[in-house]
Amino acid sequence: MYPARGGNNMGMTKDGGSRRRRLVAALWTSACGSTEGEQGTDPGETQADESSASATIGDSSSSSSSSGPVTSTTTSAESSSTERSSSEDDGPPGGFDVYAIPDAAEETGPVLCGCAEGTDVIYVLSDAAELWSFDPDNLEFELVGGFACDGMSSTFSMGVDRNAIAWVMFQGSDIYNIDINSPDACVDPGYTPGQLGFDLFGMAFVSESQDNPCDQLYAQSFTGSFGSEGPGIGALGTLDPDDLTMTELGPTDFDGGELTGTGDGRLFMFAGADPAKLVELDKSDASVISIFELETLELTNAFAFSFFAGDFYFFTEAGFTGDSQVTHLDFDGDQELEVVVEQAPIRIVGAGVSTCAPVYPPN
Repeated sequence: MYPARGGNNMGMTKDGGSRRRRLVAALWTSACGSTEGEQGTDPGETQADESSASATIGDSSSSSSSSGPVTSTTTSAESSSTERSSSEDDGPPGGFDVYAIPDAAEETGPVLCGCAEGTDVIYVLSDAAELWSFDPDNLEFELVGGFACDGMSSTFSMGVDRNAIAWVMFQGSDIYNIDINSPDACVDPGYTPGQLGFDLFGMAFVSESQDNPCDQLYAQSFTGSFGSEGPGIGALGTLDPDDLTMTELGPTDFDGGELTGTGDGRLFMFAGADPAKLVELDKSDASVISIFELETLELTNAFAFSFFAGDFYFFTEAGFTGDSQVTHLDFDGDQELEVVVEQAPIRIVGAGVSTCAPVYPPN
């Protein structure tokens, strides 16, 4: 997240998961070409975005550009739910799991929520609209690819679901879906910005519980009072990934916070000031479960964080370098903060980790 100044529930049935299945199918179709029996499009006919990818950090007049134009395909989720019956049985090439939410559930039973390829690491957004992976085991970053959705490249926040779909919010409050295994294609899911006053927001997917891995997208409001605290100045909500409607759960005492979720159903927020705080929220009503003060850490113009294997990784700006640093919190151990990457190769404005990531450290 960075401010523009002036990272599925048990009741979802077969029908309830249809939009998310269409989004996965649409992204696969956009990235991999046409299905059997359909006329494909010559890759040479795909128009490249004429402008370099850029994003504003802190001041809206400053921007960063990639080394060349970004080619991106934007597809409507509704129009891209193509008839794939002739090829659906074999599944898509490359190991991408379109069937992460299978269509075989009973009409009144819960949906099985599996894990697609690539959903067990942390993903981060650069200020040049690039998707990178971050491996907490070796502390290495790797470029996955760049994207621009309908010419937009100024990103704000991101959540990653169990289907390997990144839900990316742009500074204009639009949300697009991107396949983390092939990020050059965008799908417009049909989200209407500004619902219930949630114009810009931090976001994350969280599992329903330890026994139910199906995930739900949560949102923490941002009204422009960056990093501020006060009674009821923020709000927690859920964005239904199927009908794309926002529901407010309750007020929070933080504005401009980022979220991350866990595979056992816990929701955390990185917010506040003097110092910044790690806040665990009750995801049913936004009430505070616990607050952990991050004594040596403050929010910066660009910031994000993610949970992984019992610990947290915070991405904040590294002084005047123009890039980010990574701070590790050994949350399930000595609870010490340590800068583990002094300078990342990018400035990070968003992070997302699916609930398929490990909840506990390896034995």
